[in-house]
Amino acid sequence: MDEKDKDFEQFYISTYGTMLYYCKSCGQKNEDADEIVDEAFVRMWRAWDRCSALDRIRRKKWIFSAIDNIIRERRKTHTPVIEDIDDHIRELEDEVGDELKIAFEKIKFDIYVDRIKEMLPPGEWETFNEIVIKQHDYKEAAVELGRSISVVYLQMARIRKKIEKKEKRCL
Repeated sequence: MDEKDKDFEQFYISTYGTMLYYCKSCGQKNEDADEIVDEAFVRMWRAWDRCSALDRIRRKKWIFSAIDNIIRERRKTHTPVIEDIDDHIRELEDEVGDELKIAFEKIKFDIYVDRIKEMLPPGEWETFNEIVIKQHDYKEAAVELGRSISVVYLQMARIRKKIEKKEKRCL
């Protein structure tokens, strides 16, 4: 087994459970979820020459996107989605441990933060980072950034509007 194979195998082993949980939380039945996640990893393997250069977070984003695409493709053709998603999620949460749930939430948070970072100009990102990520209050953030507290308030108001607008488009 060469280095490329080992790297892929290590990534596969370390992320398969999280990806399966994600797929099931999207409403896929157990057997369908297994097939979808397997297919996503096959697609990644075929593109591994490009994907191996990505950092761990970007690899996970790649797999999440592949799973979403496969689910979309299947919905167009044949695979029914579970009717009562809330019951399904409760069942799923009973199946997985707290550790996996925490890891999954952290991955979702990281992806959310990356998307916000991409949409904000550098000055607003610095403010968002101080207030939301570092959890400083407005006064601390203003001092750290060398801005007045009113500028920090104004920037956070703009950021909230941008995020709300983006979320409305995604619904």
